[in-house]
Amino acid sequence: MSSRSIPTREALRRSLEGCIGHGDPLTPDANGAFRGTAFFGEALAGPPARLHGGLHAYARVVSILRALRGPEGLATAFPLELDMRLERAIPLETSVPFLGTYTETANGFALHTQFLDTPKLDAHARSAGALGAEAAAPFRAVFEQCQSEPAHTLNIRGSFPVTRHRSACYLDLTEEFLSLPGNELASALCPDGTLDAAFTCIVLDWLGAIGMGVTWQAKLYTTRMVLHLGVDALPRDVPLRVMVDCTRPAIHPDEALRPVLLRGEFAPATSLPVALLSRDLTRAYATGRVTLLPLAGQTETLGAPPP
Repeated sequence: MSSRSIPTREALRRSLEGCIGHGDPLTPDANGAFRGTAFFGEALAGPPARLHGGLHAYARVVSILRALRGPEGLATAFPLELDMRLERAIPLETSVPFLGTYTETANGFALHTQFLDTPKLDAHARSAGALGAEAAAPFRAVFEQCQSEPAHTLNIRGSFPVTRHRSACYLDLTEEFLSLPGNELASALCPDGTLDAAFTCIVLDWLGAIGMGVTWQAKLYTTRMVLHLGVDALPRDVPLRVMVDCTRPAIHPDEALRPVLLRGEFAPATSLPVALLSRDLTRAYATGRVTLLPLAGQTETLGAPPP
């Protein structure tokens, strides 16, 4: 979503629901291959006139699954895993071609998509197992580590409070937070106020960017997302927390993007673990890694250095 204009929930949902072939079904051939066009409206903007990084994961995987399986079959597509590259911007307000393959088996489905005829916009998704208690354990451990570290409040966009420690950043998804004036995350809720996979993808991308932004003290952009989405609809009666673990940076083994010169040193595309969890950190609803790269040409730090 753009910092210039925050869409209404209704506008964002209309754009998402109609972004793949105007909402028409996709019909694979006998080999599972299909082609189509997407149209991403202004309500889906991140950078001006470009698709929001977090919405790549939803629009390029979940929206296509909806078009393939139908709205009734979408819920049974979860849990799912996806691995996608965001190495080219996708423009808004224009037809965007894509192709893919989709197969169903006794164990679920496998999906591959490619937008704009480039492997820089590949996505792979498949059915996955449920997220168990072990998925939340690393985030619970890093949160315990944070209790011995100083806490600072980051005021993102000047108003959205995120708690920052040296080892992690986190945000509690309270009604108070989501009702803050101008809260761009609130526009990603469903019109009835519930949270779903679209919100999950956006908030995980958001916290990943905050974690790497604190580490690098620089402006950056998302280049890859690897997510395990345990559910589509998030529970209404469970307090939620979203976290980024700053202690486990990693470089993807097949990373092809060149490092960027940042204040005299080369910074490679780097990922951090992210998760959407119950606030008591006993249950994970989504986990993954978000990879980011600094914008080229930066010579000054962004804000104060980390503690």
